[in-house]
Amino acid sequence: MSARGAFAGLLAVTLTGACDRSPSEPPPATTASRPLKTARCVRQTPDVAPPPAPRGPDPRCPRDPAAPPTTPMGKVRFPATPAAPEVEVELMLTDEHRERGLMYRRELPETRGMLFVFDQEKEHGFWMHNTCLPLDMLFVADDGFIVGLLEEVPTMNDDMRSVPCRSKYVLELGAGFARRHGIRAGQTIEIDRGASP
Repeated sequence: MSARGAFAGLLAVTLTGACDRSPSEPPPATTASRPLKTARCVRQTPDVAPPPAPRGPDPRCPRDPAAPPTTPMGKVRFPATPAAPEVEVELMLTDEHRERGLMYRRELPETRGMLFVFDQEKEHGFWMHNTCLPLDMLFVADDGFIVGLLEEVPTMNDDMRSVPCRSKYVLELGAGFARRHGIRAGQTIEIDRGASP
């Protein structure tokens, strides 16, 4: 199409659009008059729960070759869902601790979890190598905003799992915790790291 033809087409569209608008209708808001929203990366939580993973430790769970490392403790609260219990979390601050994670564990009480703390926000991937309990994984930005969560992650497999958003923390809880307590992406959590760095 020539430049003249394009101009004529644009003029016709503009006039047609003006004819369809009633005189009492206010003009559309301009960019200058609208408040600007900063979009956040969020992987929305599905409305329908995934199939539940089998509960209890996986019968294939190997014996723990060593005692679990001692880690500092902290707490996580869920202000958007006040009925959710406060969770006591092991703080995984070093590469050694993060690599070990919840491997070989055969129980995880409802009010316990593990918080992986990373040096920087980026897309973090997790697997379930030698992890004997099904989990929920909450991926959390530096300010406590839940950018996404994975539910009912099955045991004992090396598939890499992540959400397509950057996170600073990953909170692991027993499978079904998020759904039981109404926790969804887009909410925030409060992290109390105690005296840990």
